Amino acid sequence: MDKHIITNSMSQPLTRDDCTIMRGIAICFVLFHNFFLHVYDIPKGCEFYFDPTGNDMLAHLINTTRLRAVIGFFTHYSTFVDMSAFTFLSGYGLVIKYERGAAPMPAFMPFVRHHYRKLASMMAAGLAMYFIYLCFAPDRSLVEFVPRILPDLTLLANFCPRPESAILPFIYWFLGMIFQLYAIYRLAIWRRPTTVLLVLVVAALLLQAIYLSPDDTTTLLYLRATAIGWLLPFALGILYARHPIRLHTGISSTDVAAHDSLRSKLIYIGVFIISSILILLSSHSPTLWLIIPIFACAHIVAVIHLLPTILRAIFRPIGILSATLYVIHPTLRDIFICYFEHTPYLLTHFAYFLLSTFTLALAWHHRPQLSFRWDCDAGRSDSAQNTTYLRHIFTFTARQTNPWESAWLRRRR
Repeated sequence: MDKHIITNSMSQPLTRDDCTIMRGIAICFVLFHNFFLHVYDIPKGCEFYFDPTGNDMLAHLINTTRLRAVIGFFTHYSTFVDMSAFTFLSGYGLVIKYERGAAPMPAFMPFVRHHYRKLASMMAAGLAMYFIYLCFAPDRSLVEFVPRILPDLTLLANFCPRPESAILPFIYWFLGMIFQLYAIYRLAIWRRPTTVLLVLVVAALLLQAIYLSPDDTTTLLYLRATAIGWLLPFALGILYARHPIRLHTGISSTDVAAHDSLRSKLIYIGVFIISSILILLSSHSPTLWLIIPIFACAHIVAVIHLLPTILRAIFRPIGILSATLYVIHPTLRDIFICYFEHTPYLLTHFAYFLLSTFTLALAWHHRPQLSFRWDCDAGRSDSAQNTTYLRHIFTFTARQTNPWESAWLRRRR
């Protein structure tokens, strides 16, 4: 979810606009998946361990209920695309910014400190919202939440023996995981040969393959909640930025910018179809499930190049709000699920959930920053009245701010 500086150079396979739109698509998958994740009779895919039971449930729904079958299909599908896309973009953005761009690479500690502050501020905002929700939730208690605040804010709760219990809400596991990948990039990947990256990926895959058995899901869940489980899509983003694959065959840059060639369109359509089939097949095979980020990243890249203009215009502002949407949606999700879990009107309440989430995200993104001014003329004497008075002037000015910029009240005299 990192918004790195990405220019529109033709030497880059993905422009900044492409990356923003990709974030918009990915966050829509996240919202969809996390909302229906807790609906009791919807099949779920699992990104933490191989679970074939969702396939049987989905097959049953296809033969019985059409609406829930469609919802189950997209929930099952979005499980394997959403976080792979965000992790892919994080690796891609780091290379564009620090290896192919003009931004200087800071030392390890300043680099880690910068990304920690950014991710910890997102975690703090999300935990604050969730704390308020727990104060009024009828079936939840603050006793289990308060001891987890400090580990969550350190972004190290992913290393706890049971990260699914240590991180509350567990949706924020991604922040600690991506922080680990940033540190690994600075220590072992930046300006290192591609061979080093491939060795790390192979080692991570082999370690996960050892615990791939469905009988032991605890160990694999632990690995998948850390950088080990997501090094593959992160490495794919790095490789795609370092060794871009260009399918354009236009003569001039203007032609390429306006329309992809027919040949490249056909290739992207083929990649889209093949990757979609492999994603669905991967949920039936433990081996394919382990390398599903390859298919998911190829799928989302193909979607970006095939997306029509009107859909790009829709997903672009959503991508701008993606970080804000990610932070605020767990609390709103739990509110809606808490009161409407067994409702027959799933899509209606999902629409209410989306409306409230996007409204709150827009309000936060465009929030005013208040500037406070106190003008005090104390002890000023008036010759006619011979009185002393105080004049207090409060001036409030609003300006657009970055979504995670501190909004401190500034006092002027």
